[in-house]
Amino acid sequence: MLSLTAGADGWCNATRKEIAVNEDLAPNGQMRVLVHELAHALGIGYKEHGRARAEVIVDAATYIVCASVGLDVSCESVSYLADWGGEQAVETVRETAELIDGIARRLEDALAAGAEADAAVAA
Repeated sequence: MLSLTAGADGWCNATRKEIAVNEDLAPNGQMRVLVHELAHALGIGYKEHGRARAEVIVDAATYIVCASVGLDVSCESVSYLADWGGEQAVETVRETAELIDGIARRLEDALAAGAEADAAVAA
């Protein structure tokens, strides 16, 4: 993961397999942005989905993943989804619910595998 200290909170270059997260964010904010960018890395790009639709898909998945580990990002996600999705945000979530769920499950599975590996090392 690369560091990002100005401008956007994060970015993902899936081709180069690089993710940057703004170091100036609070730790919970960094986690939220990292999950968001990892969702992009799993194939939710602008070329395939268009920018606004991709951002709605990715942030809906981010909300699910963060909630699954007890991180409440609702304040950020609600405004983010409204900003990017506008009046179509709810419809986009409905239309892409299966995709959102699949991305969230892949990220949750990776988190669970990491937690299991950490527990094994600690034992």
